[in-house]
Parts: sequence; structure tokens; C-alpha cells
Amino acid sequence: MTNNTNGKTTATPKAPNHRGWYATVFSNWQTKQLGAQPTNEQLGIIHALGARPGKQAMANAMALRDQGVTGNQIKAAASLFDGNPTPQLNKMRGFITDALVKRLPAGKRNGLRDLLGACKAPFLDHDPRVGGRFSVLTNVGLVPAAVAGLDVAAVRAGAAAALAPVLAGKPPGDIPACVGAALAVTLGATKGKTISVLMAYADRLERLTRWYVQLWGESLGKDRKGTTSIGALGPVDQHSQLQLYIAGPRDKLFTVVTVGAAGRGPRMDAKLAALAGEPDFAGKTIGDLVAAQGRATAETLIENGCLVRTIHLAWLDEQSLGELLMHFMLETIVAAHLLGVDPFDQPAVEEGKVLPKTYLAGGA
Repeated sequence: MTNNTNGKTTATPKAPNHRGWYATVFSNWQTKQLGAQPTNEQLGIIHALGARPGKQAMANAMALRDQGVTGNQIKAAASLFDGNPTPQLNKMRGFITDALVKRLPAGKRNGLRDLLGACKAPFLDHDPRVGGRFSVLTNVGLVPAAVAGLDVAAVRAGAAAALAPVLAGKPPGDIPACVGAALAVTLGATKGKTISVLMAYADRLERLTRWYVQLWGESLGKDRKGTTSIGALGPVDQHSQLQLYIAGPRDKLFTVVTVGAAGRGPRMDAKLAALAGEPDFAGKTIGDLVAAQGRATAETLIENGCLVRTIHLAWLDEQSLGELLMHFMLETIVAAHLLGVDPFDQPAVEEGKVLPKTYLAGGA
């Protein structure tokens, strides 16, 4: 049997003939409460990838299950062999980070698809393996961007630039996303920095801060772990929040994002500046004001003993935005790995979706 994808023909891996290697695992599967067993075909895929029988192959097979896999399941699967998880677990997690994202079980009903089909409304398929908060660089985010007239190729090019050092196998210390993740996780665990504030000094980045709040919070907040994400918009929230940030609890790590705004925008009239008591503002642009505010906020936080990192974009365009999006996604995935949680699920959110349906249907 063959599959044809984009003009390429590939053979479907055959089921392995050596299922006996996993006899111990299968015999204990239900008692260990690990969920559905991998199928022969899924095990075959693992062996086609060259994995040897053992903990890594078993965990990889579990990762290919339709329902995904959790860190606890990985450890439990490994323990079925000799009771001692090995350094191979890191390789397993690497496989999962690279290849796994959730899969919809075969035949699972999709209400929106059914509705659109019944109305004969055109729609685009979205890869069900990519969760909502990580889908910004898929057709979910790029099609609306293209409709709005943005250069989506440039968005993807920027994202590729952020991903390049990862694919090149650079040391973690040379990958900004890894450094950021290690910083956030370490400070949260050892210095009580349990709140992560992203403050952007550009109106066009306001929605990015909202997305970051969901990305970071929904991906890491599991098993009583994670840090609380807060989004802030520079000139607005430096007045509504800065008092708390400077004089309140020292429980925050700040990321201040600035854009090369100096010299841009309307210029201040000299007479009006003088009447307002600020003659030195004459001829300065609104961009000059925003740039000065962003710099001053970061320096003020630092001078008051707050921990701050700054990200500066020389110009906010499609490429720089794509790079920023990929940076934060990678940072989140690495932070989840360091915390030992699955960044791709949201069990607490799913639980919260069930009750409204019950109440709406008059069940309670």
C-alpha cells in the first residue's frame, strides 16, 4: 500500500513481526492505567524510523497515539521495563517536541465542519495536530494576514530565522529562546519570580501581548507549575500598572519590547510645546516620545531592583513579527520541557468547556 503526498510516493510501514518484544508492556498496560495501547501500525512506524526495541521506541509509539502522550506516561512506560527511567527520556521528549502535537481520533465529530458542510460554505482544512495557540504561522494566521495585504512569505522567513539555530543544533546558550526559557523557569523556581510581564511599546503589538498571555499561561500552567503571564501596552499601562510593578511585590520578570519609532509620526509644534511648558519638545515626533518612554520604563524598573530583559525591533514589519512569534513559541516549548509539562494540551480548559454545555442544555 502506498500514500501519495505532493507527488511523492511513500510506502506505508508494515506492522512489526516482533510484537513479542512488547509483551511485558502490553500485559501490564491496563493495570498501569496508561490509556489506549499503540496499534501495530504505530509500532511499525517507530521501527521504520529505526528505533530499537526498548524505552525510547515504546515511548515514541505512545507519542503517536491519537490522544497524545504526557510526561508521566513516558516515565511510566519506561518503568515497565526495569523501573528506572534512563537518559533516553531526554531523547523521547525531543521526539515529542518535534513530532507531536495532538491528533483528532479517527472519526471524531467536528461540529463546525458539519455546520459549514450543511450550509455549503467553503472552508480550508486546518491540520488538527496543531493547537490553536501554536497555529499563528499556519493557514489560521497567515490566510487572514494575506487577505489584509501582508507579505506572508516574509512572516515565514522571519519565523525561519528564529528557528534556524535550533535546526542547526546550536548550543542552548546560543539560542535566544532557550536562554529566555531557562531564565524564566530558573527565576520562577529560585527567586520567586512567578509572574511574567510582556510590555510592548507599539500599539500594533497590543494583540501580540494578548496572544502571549494565552500561549505562556495555557501551555505551562499544569501540575501546579508555571508562571502567570501578563500583557501590557507601553504608554497606556505604564500609568495603570507601573506603580505596582515598582513599589509592589518583587515577584515579576519583565520583558520590554520596543520598536525603532524615533523620528516617526507627527511633529510637535514649537508654539504649542512652549505653551504646554515643554519648549524642548519642539520639533520632536510622537515616535520620539514613545521611544523615550520605552527606554525610561526599562531603566526605571532596573534602577528599582526589578529584573528586566529588553527586545528591540529596529522596524516592525512582517519579517520581524514572524521572528518574534516563533521566538515566543520556542521559548514556551523549551520552558515546558524544563518544567516537565506538556505544552500542547490544556486539560483544565477542556474541563471548563464541559459545564457550560451542561448548563446550557438544562442539565443542572
